Amino acid sequence: MGRLLGSYSFGQILIDDRLSDPMIITSIIHELAHFILEKILKEVLMKILRTNDTPLLSSYVKILLEDNDLNYLLDEFCAHTVEGRFALYGFQDYSSFNYKLNEISDRYQKDEIDYALLVANSFAYDIKDILEKFIDDDLREDIKKEFLRLSSQPNYDPLDLEIESRLEDKDFLESIALILTTGIGEVLANQDKLERYMNRLM
Repeated sequence: MGRLLGSYSFGQILIDDRLSDPMIITSIIHELAHFILEKILKEVLMKILRTNDTPLLSSYVKILLEDNDLNYLLDEFCAHTVEGRFALYGFQDYSSFNYKLNEISDRYQKDEIDYALLVANSFAYDIKDILEKFIDDDLREDIKKEFLRLSSQPNYDPLDLEIESRLEDKDFLESIALILTTGIGEVLANQDKLERYMNRLM
């Protein structure tokens, strides 16, 4: 899907080592955001079902994020928003989000897409808070210095995609419940994929 700079799957992050140092850093943060969002959803589901993590539960969450269009869009917007928090101003990137949006925009109403982005931004706030415990002020300054070494000029257009609104409390909990249930159809329609994922996790 477009240029694949990195990927996260089954607990492993892969990054294209041909990237510049700043892009490697932000790509790692992007994939960490995918990991944390998946982890949050699994933890919520475990609490609801009063169970530990299982191959079935992990596979279910993975498929609902991959195969449901709006969940996939949400996941990408969240990861790009988190990544952008740690990139130098003007070096934000929403490429994989834009690719998916262009692919599905004619199949969904604007309010459906807007709601998915609102939910994504709500997760992004929390994930940024988590990562800021590890990426402190000194490390963020080091990241900025890496960007300043680039010969490319900043592009401020992607900043137009950033939003400030977020869901909180009951509204946020309801959105999480919606994510966990809207992917049921995709999971049921992909039994072979579910079994394949479960086997990888055993």
